[in-house]
Amino acid sequence: MRVMTIPADAPALRMGWDLVPWLALFFFGYSAAAALAIGLGNNNTPIFWPPCGIYVGALMLAPRRAWPAFMVTAAFAELLCDLLFYRFSFSVSAGLVFANTLEVVSAAYLVRRNHAEPMRFAVLHHHILRVALAFAVGPAVGAILGATVTTSIAGGNFCNHGFSWWVGDTLGMLVFAPLTLLLVSPWPRQVSQLNARQWFELGALTLISAVLFHTIFTHHLPIAYVALLPLLWAALRFGLAGIVVSVAALSLVACRYTMLGLGPFAHQGNPQVSAWMVELFVGVVGFSALVVAAFLQQRVDARRGLRDAERDARAQLEQRVAERTAALQASEQRYRSLVTAAHDSIWTLDAQGQITSATESITGKDWTELGQGRWQDSVHPDDLPGVLSGWQLFTATKPTTRLWEHEHRLKDKNGEWRDVVWRVAHVLDQDGALREWIGTTTDITLRK
Repeated sequence: MRVMTIPADAPALRMGWDLVPWLALFFFGYSAAAALAIGLGNNNTPIFWPPCGIYVGALMLAPRRAWPAFMVTAAFAELLCDLLFYRFSFSVSAGLVFANTLEVVSAAYLVRRNHAEPMRFAVLHHHILRVALAFAVGPAVGAILGATVTTSIAGGNFCNHGFSWWVGDTLGMLVFAPLTLLLVSPWPRQVSQLNARQWFELGALTLISAVLFHTIFTHHLPIAYVALLPLLWAALRFGLAGIVVSVAALSLVACRYTMLGLGPFAHQGNPQVSAWMVELFVGVVGFSALVVAAFLQQRVDARRGLRDAERDARAQLEQRVAERTAALQASEQRYRSLVTAAHDSIWTLDAQGQITSATESITGKDWTELGQGRWQDSVHPDDLPGVLSGWQLFTATKPTTRLWEHEHRLKDKNGEWRDVVWRVAHVLDQDGALREWIGTTTDITLRK
């Protein structure tokens, strides 16, 4: 299963003049979301509040020393929208600004409390449960003050306003904070890497989702949770990025259609019940899909980690093999140099006593000739019986580390008799069984 992932090298928000474009983008994004939220509710009371998701997403991305700048920007945008679009008084707007700031900063602090670095989208799935908990606790802090302000404006029950505030802002954070992190991540580069088959699948997913969402929310059929199917498709094939976009689209469609009196959650004459029903639907579907996508992404990361570990282990093994090979080659070169410097002939016999290799021999014969039994022709006839009997006695004993040495005369390639000494040692395997013999022929004529 191949899941689209977002690279970890997302841009971080920095202090100084580099922060000004981000503040401007944040201001327009917050203002546009606040203005469009009018269409997500009745009587200037949106079902959920997307700007708080954008707000907390910005604080998750920004270094903590930049938070005051975002807080001032958000306060100005909030005041502007409340005065121009919602027609609130300045005192009411100021109360709403304070409530929104309090809950967003609380949620962002809980998310970043053990995460000093800015939280990028690529690592969001590792902290999804902590983020969801923070998004539930933060709005609870602001709901008390927000419900007080809302009750002063529209009257009604304080508890109902507090509950609606908490649910709406929790959903706003849950849906739009991950979307904010995604939009700031280098997703265009990742999307550009999709092949033709993935583009076709993405188009099919978009078309089927649009048709299914429209069908669900234009008919009073009890099939609302069928909307989970394209969300699971998005999670399986496009990872957390796909599910974040799909949940945002479903949330906006569900809220808008419900406020128009369409779909399974619309209750004529009781908009509060409609709001609660659609909030429950968005919360259950959105949170479930995000958790599933996060666990799927963790599985993909685990597989990638195993592949990386396997690749590193293979590289280390290849490096060790190369080092051992180089060491063996160096050892062999030292051995050859030692043989050349010692002027000794070195030869090996297998466990059956047959010559398997030999360096240049004093006799002038190569090891294939010596292996045919012609080595005996080079031993002095008076010394040959002693050589054979000594060798038989040595091979009949249990293999040990003891050397067999024998002095005798050997005819060289010029036909002259040379005094030589043979030294032979056992070569044993790990079980102590004989594997071969290795021997040397040393000319000692000049010593006599």
